[in-house]
This record gives sequence, structure tokens and C-alpha cells, in this order.
Amino acid sequence: MMGTLTLLQRLVLPIVLLGLVTLLSNLLAVLSIHNVNANAGVIVDQYMTSEAQLEEIRRSMMDLHRLALSHIVAADHGTMIRLVQEIKAEEAGLDQRLEDYTASAPQEEQATCRALAGDYEALKHALVSLVCASADSKTQEAYAIANGEVASCSSRVEEGVDRLYTAVSARAAEARGRLSAVYVTSLITSTVTLVLGILLVAAAFRIIRKYVIAPIREAMGTLQNSAERISGVVGEVRDRTRTSGDSIRSLSGVTGQLSAALEEIA
Repeated sequence: MMGTLTLLQRLVLPIVLLGLVTLLSNLLAVLSIHNVNANAGVIVDQYMTSEAQLEEIRRSMMDLHRLALSHIVAADHGTMIRLVQEIKAEEAGLDQRLEDYTASAPQEEQATCRALAGDYEALKHALVSLVCASADSKTQEAYAIANGEVASCSSRVEEGVDRLYTAVSARAAEARGRLSAVYVTSLITSTVTLVLGILLVAAAFRIIRKYVIAPIREAMGTLQNSAERISGVVGEVRDRTRTSGDSIRSLSGVTGQLSAALEEIA
């Protein structure tokens, strides 16, 4: 096929192919960057945010338990009232966190979220019973509630948070795997396009060397040989011209001698 192409076509073809490969590599690079950004955005915006929300929910649960136990050992009513206010404020914040997380959770986690909400409601009722017993100075009953119903509800709530955290971590691991796959694909694509670009550049240099530089060198060699032959012919002509001049001078001398002889004979 290369034998049927003109010189211009041979020169332009690698350049066109190189431009197409460059354009394709740029498009693939943009697509890869988009995929990497999309997967990284999902990991950061969804999974890491969900993990942070679950950690906040876990911390609020621990704070509620701590405040309830602090209410039992409170020495005066002022401290008890302040602790009750802190418990209510913490419960309000925890209600909002659970609502926000449930609203953003995927469909397969909604059942776990509802179970967690039910366990949390039971925990709040148990805390009310604990605070009431503590406020009535029923310390033994308050400790029994704390070690029984409150501890049981807290344990179920903790298990629910752990299940949600495990699910989020699994989805985050899958997203990181997809991100790694996108990165490897991008790396392979970049390597292939780089190799193709190098091969096309090498092909362009080979075509230029074979069909441009080599013919020019051959033409220059031919011209140099022709110039040398012309120089030789010119020298030979000069020698023959010089010889002819000598012969003409000799012939003139003979002619002069012949004229003198004819004059003597006359």
C-alpha cells in the first residue's frame, strides 16, 4: 500500500495518525479524570460523610448514657436540673442526626435505620425512668434501670450503629475498588497511547529518512559524480584544444616553408 502512495501522502499519514492518537488520548484522559473525580466525590460526599454521621450518633449515645449516670450521683437539685436540660438538648441533636442519616441512607439500609430508631425511642423511655428514679432519690432503683433497661437499649442501639457503619464501610471499600480500577485503566490507556505516539513518530522519521533524505542524498551524489565527469570532460577538451593549437602552429610553419620553396622554384 505504501508503494501506491505519493510522497506527500506518506509524509502526511503519520502526522494525521499522530494527531488522531493525541486527540483520542486527550479524550480518554478527560474521561478518566471525570470517572476518578466522580468516584472520589462519591467516597467523600456519601461514604465518608455517612461514617462521620454515624460516629456523631455513637458519640451522642455515649454522652446520653454518661449524663444519665451523672444524674444518679448528682448531689443537689440544681445539678440534676442542669443535667436534665443537657440530656434533652443532646436528645434533640441526636433526633436530628438520626433523621438526617435516615433520609440519606440507601433503600437497603432503611430497615436497619428503622430498627435503630425504635431502639433509640426505647432508650429515651428508659432514660426518663432512670431520671425520675434518680430525682426521687431512689438511687438503687436508678442503678438497676441503668444496668438493666438502659444498658440493654444502649447495647441494641450500639449494634444498630455498628451494622450501619459496617454497611457504609463495605460500600466505601467497593467505591475505592472502582476508583483503583479506574486509575489502573487510565494508566494503561495513557501507556498505550504514549507507545502508539512513539511508534508513529518513529514511523514518520523512517518515512522522511527513506523517501526524503535518502533520495536527496542520492541526488546530491549523482550531481557530484556528474560534476566530476563534466570537470573531466572540460579538462580533456582543454587538452585537446591545446594540442590542436600546437598542431595548427606546426601546420603554419610547414605552410611557410612550402611557400618559401615554391617561391624559390618560381
